Amino acid sequence: MGAVWLQTHSWGTIKGSAEDGAEIDLMESAYKADKYAATIHYDGYGADHQQSAQVVAAPALHTTHYQTIGLNWTPSRMEFTCDGQIVRTVTDPKLISQVKEYPILSHEVLDWAEGDVTTAPLDYRSTMYVDWIRVWQ
Repeated sequence: MGAVWLQTHSWGTIKGSAEDGAEIDLMESAYKADKYAATIHYDGYGADHQQSAQVVAAPALHTTHYQTIGLNWTPSRMEFTCDGQIVRTVTDPKLISQVKEYPILSHEVLDWAEGDVTTAPLDYRSTMYVDWIRVWQ
């Protein structure tokens, strides 16, 4: 599973909104098909956890074809992009973090993702290619 996401040091405070920080998944692919989720997680990972997600079709996601994943983020709007196209727009104030977040690129195998790694061939490879990352204020 490959992911491009943002996180904050203030994550986990229960306020009923993402205002004080959120896990913002620009792209999290836990699927076998060429699609991914653009998700905002807030209020921690426990019983109070809340999220808002949208699944995005991304042709050739699981090939060596590069995708350009982005987030245009202002205090009142978030635009998630894939290859220059807006794929999700968020304007609900309770879903928009108002604090600094830092980027994370991750690639991992998780038991809740689609598929079963234990039944994959022994020579199975899972690779995520990253050409560059740019962050600006």
